Amino acid sequence: MSCFVSVAAFGQGATSPAPQTSVPRREFKSRTIIISDANASDIHELRVAAGAATTLVLPQAISGNGGAILAAPPHVVPAPLPLQENKVLVLSPQRDLAPGETFPLTLTFLDGTVQSFRLVTVPAEVDVQIEIKLVLQARATPSSAAALTDKLMALQARLDECQSTADTAGVSRVASLILSQDFDKPQAFTVERRLNARHLDKQSRLLVETRAVYRLFGQSYVVLTVENRDPDKVWQMERAEIGVSGGGASTEAQVVTFNSEIPELPPGEVTKVVIAFTTPTQTTGQRFTLRLLERAGSRHVALNNVEL
Repeated sequence: MSCFVSVAAFGQGATSPAPQTSVPRREFKSRTIIISDANASDIHELRVAAGAATTLVLPQAISGNGGAILAAPPHVVPAPLPLQENKVLVLSPQRDLAPGETFPLTLTFLDGTVQSFRLVTVPAEVDVQIEIKLVLQARATPSSAAALTDKLMALQARLDECQSTADTAGVSRVASLILSQDFDKPQAFTVERRLNARHLDKQSRLLVETRAVYRLFGQSYVVLTVENRDPDKVWQMERAEIGVSGGGASTEAQVVTFNSEIPELPPGEVTKVVIAFTTPTQTTGQRFTLRLLERAGSRHVALNNVEL
C-alpha cells in the first residue's frame, strides 16, 4: 500500500523543491573621495543598496535651499536627509538600482562650489560612509577657503614688502616734497621744531595738551597728548579741523592726515596724536583753533587761541 501511494504521488505531478538562488554578499565600505583640480569635472560614484544607509560627510555645509538635488523617484531613493547643520547627508535607497540604472546627485556648498555625483548599485560592495574632501586650487570659487587663503597670503606678502621698504618710502616722500616746493615762497624750505607751543585744556572729560610743532617743506605737524578721564567711555578720534586767524581774516587750514598711538583710547589712558596740515602763510599775531572730533559721539574738544 505504501509503495502504491509513493508511485501515485510522483505520477500525479508532484515536484521537488526549487533550488535556492544565492544572494551576493556585499562588503560594507568606508571611503574618502578627494576632489582636486584634476578630477573636479568627474561625476563621482556613490555605491548604494537597499537596506544600507549611505552617509556622506561633507567638507563644509551645503546651501540650505537647493544645496542637495537628487534626480530620483522618491519611492526608489527618498530625498537626502541633511544632518549636523547641513554637513552630513544620509541616502536611504528603498531598493537596489538595476544594472545600468543611475541617479545624479548635485551638491552646492556655501562657498559656491558645485560637485556632481551619481548613485549606482554594484554587486560586491556598498558605501556606508563616504568622506568628501575639497582640495581645489585653480578651480576654487572666490569664496572658498583655498581662494581666501591665497588672498590672505598675497596681502601678507604685500604688507611684508611695505614694511621692508617703509624707511625708503619715507625718504622718497620727503624727496618728493622738496621737488614740489615753490622756490619763491619763503616758507617753502622752512624746517623748524618748536617745543614751546604748549597749550593745556580740559573739555568733555578729556585732557588735551599741545606739546610741539614741526614745520617741514610746507607742512606742519602738531603733536598733542590726549588723556581720557571718563571712567566708563572709550574715546576715538574721527577727524581734526584747524582754524587759522590773524591779519583780520579767519580761514581753515587743510588737514592732510592725523595719526594716533592708540586708535581707541580706553578710560584712564593717554595717547599721542600728530596732526599734519598745510602750513598757512604766516602773519603777525597768527593763532590757531584745534578741533578734535569724536567718532560716533559728542565728546569734541576745541583748543582756542593756540600759538603754533
